[in-house]
Amino acid sequence: MAEPQVINTQTVQGYLIQPTNDGKQIALVFRTQSGLAGYALSHADFAVFATKVLEALEAEKLPAAELGNGPLTKAFPVEEITFEPDPANASAVTVATRLGRLRLALSVDTKTLMQSFKQFLDRRRSTRA
Repeated sequence: MAEPQVINTQTVQGYLIQPTNDGKQIALVFRTQSGLAGYALSHADFAVFATKVLEALEAEKLPAAELGNGPLTKAFPVEEITFEPDPANASAVTVATRLGRLRLALSVDTKTLMQSFKQFLDRRRSTRA
């Protein structure tokens, strides 16, 4: 196994993510103490990058207290959603959805999913009554 490469890093103080002027790529611009650094990724590479970011967040397993109780992310329109048995966990279901070009899969405990769905239906019924 190769030795990990040591890379000098700087703390990002701000960032911008937007399509490039021609719309063919996604631009990532980071502001650090030493200035700006900009990068362009193809849409396919950006989807892979976004997936890697989510995988890195999941791997960190940060305690809830460290994450804080910030606002929810923006609610994205769901183009499709599927529910399949989770091949890695017999007591879970894989909930998959497509967000633009990114296919996002979540492994959810079946009991938790059913309780959450029941709570949603109960709240919905109570607001209609």
